[in-house]
Amino acid sequence: MTAAPARRWAYEALYKSETMGQDPRIFLEELWEEGEAQASDRALASALVQGVWREKKVLDARLSPFLRGPLDLPVRIILRMALYQLLYLSRIPPRAAVHEAVELAKAYAPRAQGLVNGVLRSFLRRHPSPRLNLPVEEAFPQWLVAKWHEELGEGETRALLEALRRLPETVVRVNRRKATLEEVRASLLAQGVEVKEGKLFPKEALRLQRTRGLRRLEAFQKGWIAVQEESSMAAVAALDPQPGERVLDVAAAPGGKATSMAEKMGDSGEVVANDSDRERLRLVEENAERLGLKNLTYTSYDGRHLPTEWAASFDRVLADLPCSGLGILHRRGDLRWRKTRDQIPHLQRLQKEILQGVLPVLRPGGVLVYSTCTVSRPENQKVVEFLTEEMDLQLEDLRPYLPPALREEPSAPYGWVQLLPHRHGTDGFFIARLRKGDLP
Repeated sequence: MTAAPARRWAYEALYKSETMGQDPRIFLEELWEEGEAQASDRALASALVQGVWREKKVLDARLSPFLRGPLDLPVRIILRMALYQLLYLSRIPPRAAVHEAVELAKAYAPRAQGLVNGVLRSFLRRHPSPRLNLPVEEAFPQWLVAKWHEELGEGETRALLEALRRLPETVVRVNRRKATLEEVRASLLAQGVEVKEGKLFPKEALRLQRTRGLRRLEAFQKGWIAVQEESSMAAVAALDPQPGERVLDVAAAPGGKATSMAEKMGDSGEVVANDSDRERLRLVEENAERLGLKNLTYTSYDGRHLPTEWAASFDRVLADLPCSGLGILHRRGDLRWRKTRDQIPHLQRLQKEILQGVLPVLRPGGVLVYSTCTVSRPENQKVVEFLTEEMDLQLEDLRPYLPPALREEPSAPYGWVQLLPHRHGTDGFFIARLRKGDLP
């Protein structure tokens, strides 16, 4: 026998990810494009890839008592995959997880078949009920757990950590200039995609599962949909761009918010999509072209040093700035163990410097939306304090601009909201709306 297709795909994607330093989901989609794949196999492969990628530090720690020395990369990946199934995938019997691991070893590490079998059986003898006693705090760096305990409290932190361990759905925005929500839903269902309506924007967003790669979908190819999480859509709603205005997206790549603004403006006025990374800026252009949008222009400036000729020329500015990314740890398996507490003060300084560079290009009376994809007071509420106390901006009531599900947030009348995965079903995302004072 040979290993099941789902596990072979998962192994190959994870191996390429480790050796090439890229997101394993990229390689998984490439493998799917090479031939037909059953929906159940795609689902298992995706769960294994994302789960092992996210939890590899936990998996390595639990494997280490059963190892006598370092492992070659193929063996380590095979053991991680097997242990992930034992610990997290309750529908897979332990004997099946062990058997499939040995089959993978036959194909990718023939000399290690006995080692793989022995390590996993030893683990099961010591942990006959391996899915028990898995404290969620174990899956995150201790400094982060302590930080959130301090900022959010113990109960809120536990709920947040639990939410960040679950596999996220793919969320898309419907390009209503090209198709209706019903047309998009029908197209997706016809291609075997599981579709649910958005939680914050049920008339604009769809949540997808079993996509088998977005680029293969008719709705994607025709420009009917764009990948954009609903928390990001809420930031655009808070900005409320109007037809005919000139709007700046300071850090625009990969383009979800910039193209959303262009659509809301009726493809009129001008959206300046700026990003300091020229390569990533190309993603914005590709998205706009696919969506059929013409009112975007593209620039690549460091947000701290924008052109002097832009002074007071923008009606609205969206500053979704570089941050620690702690609100998207469920989407970015590589971030959890790469981030450190020491990085946060540096990021806060960078955010302030960019905002100081951006404010001169906003006209008097113009609107600034500051947002991040993190849950971190120094990068969120403290930066807003800087804007109001040192840069003389005024917070504005967010309730008129937010979807109904967010209008009851206690902080919304005061100009900001912190979205949390366990409360709102979105990424962890911070949004503040501020207005620049008029000339005296």
